[in-house]
Order: sequence, then structure tokens, then C-alpha cells
Amino acid sequence: MTKEIQIQSLGFAVNASLGGDRQQIQPDTINLCKSLIDQQGYCLIQGLPNDFDVNEFFGNFGHFIPQYDGEYAYSVKSTPQLQNYSDSKSTNCLKPHTDGSDYNVPPHLLALLCLQPATCGGGQTLLADSYQFIASLDRDTYGEIGTRIYQFKSKKGIHAHRDYRVESPILAEIPGVNRPILRFSHNLLVYGDYSAPIKGTAIEADEFTKNLCDRLMEFFDWHHTSILLNRNDLLMWDNWRMVHSRNKYQDCDRHLLRYWLG
Repeated sequence: MTKEIQIQSLGFAVNASLGGDRQQIQPDTINLCKSLIDQQGYCLIQGLPNDFDVNEFFGNFGHFIPQYDGEYAYSVKSTPQLQNYSDSKSTNCLKPHTDGSDYNVPPHLLALLCLQPATCGGGQTLLADSYQFIASLDRDTYGEIGTRIYQFKSKKGIHAHRDYRVESPILAEIPGVNRPILRFSHNLLVYGDYSAPIKGTAIEADEFTKNLCDRLMEFFDWHHTSILLNRNDLLMWDNWRMVHSRNKYQDCDRHLLRYWLG
């Protein structure tokens, strides 16, 4: 038994097949996904069956990294307690960021599996390529983001209790990784908290940091790709490269699972 799925990335839309009783993605399809992530930074797989084994599939890309709650699959669903924050568990918009920037080695790949799409038309995931942004910087700014040290830890707010803390440049070299990786959180750098209050007050950031955040926001507004996930869609991207955010939505039944892979 086979089922046809569609794989998409920037400028690509490729039909592929699932095969076998367990509906596994075939090796050539896995290689295609890896190639698209390498070329464009992300890959969207549409039309997965309900019984698709995502855990086995992710094993082709790396190992699971526990998230802040200790789980491998993090439930992205709004809760009333966080409705006044820019947090994944609210219906509010999220500012551009990379995930796990307070980990010693942030997750290489981030994946979102849609269990229940938003029926209101909102909640799009927005992606932009930091490689293009970095290439637009002048030499002095490029040098500064690779040497200026930031503390990646919530300084206040609902995540101040986290033990995770890293001191690192925004563009960082990691042992064993053959390219620089980007650590970025607009909320953290501007408001001092990964999940800033919607009516939060900006911290006293230096002029360089404020200017950099403004420039990245402007770049993101002009160059992002918007993706609305439907049921059983799987979106994967290079978290060391792509900056992402999310549009506001109203449907509180929207439900995704988030995975981090190293």
C-alpha cells in the first residue's frame, strides 16, 4: 500500500510516496528532505497519514533533545495562564527567534507536527534565512555579532527560574560544527525575557543591540515566508540558520507538537 505526499521548500514542490504497511518514508524521500533543508533551510511535508511514525522518521535526521519540560514532544497549545505573554502556549504573535539559544548547543533541527490546525486562518509559522541577513551586514557589524558576548538567559519574567544559561555571541562557533550558528531572541534582547509580556517594557539595551534587532526585524518583515500548517503537515527547518516567528490566531483548539533534534 502506498500513499502520496507532497514535499515543499522555497521554490520546490515534489510529490513522493510512502510505502509499506507501516507507511514509512522511503530512503530517496528522506534524502530529498535533507537536500531541501540544506539548500533552502526548511522542508514542508504535507499529507502524512494518521498512523505515521514520526519518531522513526526523525531518527534519520538526528537524536531527540529534551525540551524545557523534559519531554521530546512539546505541546504547542494555548493555555489561559499565558494569554498575556508572547509565548508559544498563547494565541499571541511570537517575535523572531531561534529555539534553545540558552542551551550550550541549540537544537540543529526544529520540527512542528500539526495535530489540529487553526480554523481562524491565523497562526502561520514565519521563516526567514539568517544567512541572507548576515550577508547584508557591513564588515564591522558582522565582526561585532561574532565577538560581542550576550547572556542568553531570561533576566526576569516567567522564565527567570530556568537553570539554562549560555554566554555567547549571536553568531557563534560551536566545537564539532563546521559553520557558525545563530542564537537570537528578539524578546530576550529587547525585553529581557524569552516570553515577554504583551505590554512589556524594553530593557536598557545598548545602541548596537537595539539597532541590530531593528535591522533584523525589518529584514524579517520583508523576506519571511509564511506557512499555514494543515492537519498532519510536518514542517522541519535548520534552527542554526532560520529565524522564525508566528502570527497571532484566535482558535484555541490549534494544537502542534514541537520536536528538537541534534
